[in-house]
Amino acid sequence: MNDKTTPDAAAGDHAAACSDDTPSTDEQLKARVAELERELQEANDAVLRARAELDNFRKRTERTVQEERKYYPLPFVRDLVSVLDDLHRAIEMAKQSDAGKPFAEGLKMVSDRFEEVLRTHHCLPIEAHGKPFDPNVHEAIGEHPTEELPEGTVSHVARIGFTLHDRVVRPAQVLVSRRPPGAPAEEKTSESTESTDPTDPTDPSDS
Repeated sequence: MNDKTTPDAAAGDHAAACSDDTPSTDEQLKARVAELERELQEANDAVLRARAELDNFRKRTERTVQEERKYYPLPFVRDLVSVLDDLHRAIEMAKQSDAGKPFAEGLKMVSDRFEEVLRTHHCLPIEAHGKPFDPNVHEAIGEHPTEELPEGTVSHVARIGFTLHDRVVRPAQVLVSRRPPGAPAEEKTSESTESTDPTDPTDPSDS
């Protein structure tokens, strides 16, 4: 019996062994396709993220530009309302004499027109007199002892404040009411307090 193996037989055995360890062509293709699909999905996700970031950046830029356009006149408007203060002071001075009253009327017409132009450009006076003091739009320059207004109410406006759109150009300078010394404290009514009806037959004193 011949135990010797020919070279051709040995080569065949080696090829068979290698074929058992090496993945088939179909398996290699499937693995490659799966890898490419994964890479494609990652690329698509990256594109979507980039588009979302670009869209957010565009929206932020548009909002910033709109805000800058909206409030760009703020320093100019602040200077204009100072000129309006001068007009108001001139009107008050002209009213002090009979000779100046016609002049005061003319200045009042100019002042009214001035305020109308400011309103056209969304610059509005801040409501103050008789309103509760609001530190966001009011600047307290003193207190006014009085019993005619609730405590913490604007009793006098020393200088008119203005807003441009929803931003304060300058706060209104005001006096804030407070209780005079020795005045009785304000009575606070409670919603839970029940009033006694004199016609109610069930009087608690009868129980």
